[in-house]
Amino acid sequence: MTRRPSLTEELLRANERARAKVREMRNERPDLYVSDSAELMFSDNVADLLSCSVDKVLRIPRRELPAVKVGKRLQYFRSDVLEYAKSVRDKGPTLAADTRRRGGTAKPQTDFDPIKMLKSRLPTGKKG
Repeated sequence: MTRRPSLTEELLRANERARAKVREMRNERPDLYVSDSAELMFSDNVADLLSCSVDKVLRIPRRELPAVKVGKRLQYFRSDVLEYAKSVRDKGPTLAADTRRRGGTAKPQTDFDPIKMLKSRLPTGKKG
């Protein structure tokens, strides 16, 4: 007659099966197991950090966002990703865009007279 395994033995076997499954999953998708403080990040993690798609991350030129190829996958240093984000951040309207909006002058128009403007647009009284 065979002995039935104890609860401890069953738990040990279940624990080993779970560890094997985790190892298998880590090998398939290592990017899911990168911690928030890790120095090297996969393109999936960079996409999450920058709030964009993985395709967008892969299309960023290497001179702007350097990468390290480890095996078949690209990895990025966290410091490089943060530097890239700082370099491309939107700093608001520039002076050139601001002057286009105001009609080509760099100083704001403070002495606006609507009657004078309308008179200048009316046709002159010459017929002829």
